[in-house]
Amino acid sequence: MDTIGRFVEATGYWQKALEIDQTFGMAQGNLGCGLCTYAQSLYDRGHACLFFSKAHYHLKLAEGCQVYPDPKAGFLKRSEEIEEFFGHDPAELPVDFNGHSLGEMDENAIIPPMPLDLWEDEWKR
Repeated sequence: MDTIGRFVEATGYWQKALEIDQTFGMAQGNLGCGLCTYAQSLYDRGHACLFFSKAHYHLKLAEGCQVYPDPKAGFLKRSEEIEEFFGHDPAELPVDFNGHSLGEMDENAIIPPMPLDLWEDEWKR
């Protein structure tokens, strides 16, 4: 599902797999990667931060599970990219849920996902 751009739907399947077995490393890592992709598609930085935080959490859990070496290296790399981007675990960032406008946007607008390196420029604005 994730490879065809349906990462939102795929997260439900990974979560169901983790309800059965929390030590299923591929589900932990793929959920982390899917949430990272989801975060990159969000234009609200506060929401994105929460998704990056949850992604980082699942990627770290995958590191402690039995996973084949190649995917494990990919999960570790993604986790390190998040840490490098935020300078630490994004869960440590303060998030204020009050007093924010929902914003205005053309309902027909399409916002493509941005890779982390491009997203960084947006974040620092």
